[in-house]
Order: sequence, then structure tokens, then C-alpha cells
Amino acid sequence: MEEERRGMEEERRGMEEERRGMEEERDGGGEEREGEEERDGGGEEREERRGMEEERRGMEEERRGIED
Repeated sequence: MEEERRGMEEERRGMEEERRGMEEERDGGGEEREGEEERDGGGEEREERRGMEEERRGMEEERRGIED
């Protein structure tokens, strides 16, 4: 029960970090961001990849929490 709660807290923190990262990216410099979007294949794709990576990390942390 405690392990499950910790896993949920870690997942929530990961989602908050992802949200903050997206806000920082949105509020960041315009020209630099445009160059990144061209290089990375567009802002939406990059955000989606980042979200998937964060979700994967959260799942791994949750799994580790359950194994402990």
C-alpha cells in the first residue's frame, strides 16, 4: 500500500515536472526555439516525445517502487 502511494506520488511529480518544462519552453526565447523546432522535427513532436519519455520514466520508477 505504501509502495503504491509512493509510486503515485513519483508519477505526479513527473507530470508536474513535464508541465513546468513545457511552460518554460513556451515562455523561452522565440528565435532559439524556432531553430530547435526545425532541428527536432517540430514543437508538437518534440513535446510528444518528451511526454512519452517522462511517462516511461514514471512507469519505471513505479515498477521499482513496487519491487522494493
